[in-house]
Amino acid sequence: MNPILAILIFIVWFFILRFLIRIIFAKHRMLKQAIIYNRMGRPLDAISTLNLVFKDNTKNHRALYTKGVSMMMSNRLENAIEYFDKSISRKVTDYALASKWDVLSMLWKNQDAIECYNKALELNNKNILTYNSIADTLMNMERLEEALNYINISLDIEPNNLITKKLLIRREKLNNVRTKLKKIRK
Repeated sequence: MNPILAILIFIVWFFILRFLIRIIFAKHRMLKQAIIYNRMGRPLDAISTLNLVFKDNTKNHRALYTKGVSMMMSNRLENAIEYFDKSISRKVTDYALASKWDVLSMLWKNQDAIECYNKALELNNKNILTYNSIADTLMNMERLEEALNYINISLDIEPNNLITKKLLIRREKLNNVRTKLKKIRK
């Protein structure tokens, strides 16, 4: 092979690889920028940034998750669920499931939220946030006995967790109200 031709081929490949690396890093920088926009409370800027570099059918689960968070922050809850589902279909993560159950709870789709919680527990059965969220959702559904079971599991994992103790107090207050209502109705 001609040495000049080999050098030209090497130079061309070098510039092609350099160009591809710049594109990859540009996407990574844009994703980081979108995350920063969300943290700053600017979800519409995050959505615009993500739309520049990522298509809706991207394989990047973090980009889809970030777009879901942006949709949730901008009160587009149905769209948020769609993007969390897309993120979960690419890679099942407890944070994507947690965000999806937050949105489902906001939409009062409590039974769907509980299904998400159970999937999250399959990934990490030591996450007290998940147990507390299930208990909170069950209390919203007035299923106080079931809520108590999840509160107890959470307390077994971390006995001094303040959020869990507040949930326990709330559950007791709800139970007292329920008991008083039953007495009044009799």
